[in-house]
Parts: sequence; structure tokens; C-alpha cells
Amino acid sequence: MKLPKILTLPEIRLPLLILTGLVILVFFLYGELGRLQRGASEAAENAQTCRELSRRILELKKKPELISGNMSSTAQIAQSVESAMVQAEIPAGKLVRIEPRSAKRFEKTPFLEQPSHLEFREVTMEQLIRFLHAVSTQNHLETIELRLHAPRSTVSETGPEIWNAELVLTNTIYSP
Repeated sequence: MKLPKILTLPEIRLPLLILTGLVILVFFLYGELGRLQRGASEAAENAQTCRELSRRILELKKKPELISGNMSSTAQIAQSVESAMVQAEIPAGKLVRIEPRSAKRFEKTPFLEQPSHLEFREVTMEQLIRFLHAVSTQNHLETIELRLHAPRSTVSETGPEIWNAELVLTNTIYSP
């Protein structure tokens, strides 16, 4: 295959090579432009997400009392436990002890963790689970320890299994 005679002339060859180089450069730069536009679009989305997250953080910093709940006294925790016991259908006599412990600062934050030790005698697993669900969802108390023990007394074979339970609930309190 022969090239047309005009393309082989020395006066045309150099401008044709320059033009070909420029066309290749234009296609390369167009591809780079598309890549940079996609990167800029992604950066704009990330910046918007960061702005929303920082706005949310500042909003939460202004309202720390919502995180801590409104339970700071032993009486309020006792009321929450009693309310959860009613929902779980645990008779009052099954709760042997509520023992509040001293609050400890959570790392270097303005929050205190106030644990309370509870002890139940002869409750069913269903009652215990319903109790734990009620205190965690409605009263925002967190169970950090749970120990189950089989009771020393013999239980009938036909009824549900009965357990003794010891647990530690914590309440987070805002205290700058």
C-alpha cells in the first residue's frame, strides 16, 4: 500500500506529524479531564458528607443531657428497675438486692458510669430476657455483667427452668 504523494512531501511531513501529535495530546487531555471531573465530583460528595457529620457532632455536643438520660439518683434507677420488672412480670419478691455502686469517670470525658448490682432469685429465662430488654430500651440502662446460677432448691420437671441471676446495670451520666 502506497501513501499518497502529497503525504511524502518534506514540507507536509513535519506539520502532519505535529498535527497528529496534537490530536493524540487532545485525546489524552480529554481523558484526563474526565478523570479529574470524576475526582472533583467525589470530593464534593465527601465534603458534603463531612459537613453533615460535623453539623451532627456539634448538635450532639450541645445536647449531652439527652445521651445521659435523666436518671442520676439511686431512686430513679430503682423506679426504672421496678417498671421493667412489672413489664417482665417478675414478682417484687424475686428481686433480692439493688446495690448502687460509686460512679466512675469514663476515660477523659465529661461522662460518669454509675453501675448498680442487682440480684434475682428463681426467675425464668423468659422473664429475665424481657426484663433486660425493658431496661435497655426504655430506660437506657446497659447490662455489662450477667451471671446465671441454678437454684439450690429442686424444681418440678414440668415447669420452665428457674434461674438465679446477678447482673450489673450501668447508667451514663453527664457531669462536666
